Amino acid sequence: LARRLVETFGSCAIHLEYDQLEDAIVENKITEERRHAWQEARKVATSELEARLVQAKTRHDSPCIFLLDDNFHLRGMRKQIHRLMLRYK
Repeated sequence: LARRLVETFGSCAIHLEYDQLEDAIVENKITEERRHAWQEARKVATSELEARLVQAKTRHDSPCIFLLDDNFHLRGMRKQIHRLMLRYK
């Protein structure tokens, strides 16, 4: 679904896939422990999201669609993203 939305909306749709980031971290031997890779992937995704938000705000782009491909099963995870998005409202 996320890939299809990116195809449909083009550069306005930004897709961050946490599992893909985590796999890349493990493959690049940044850490061999899955738990640490998961934590690092969350940091990378948050940094990437913030960079994209800054970029959109600086260029005064029209609102974008942010597809964060993760399950966000803990409230704190959702809250962290919500706070970040509010800063660039």
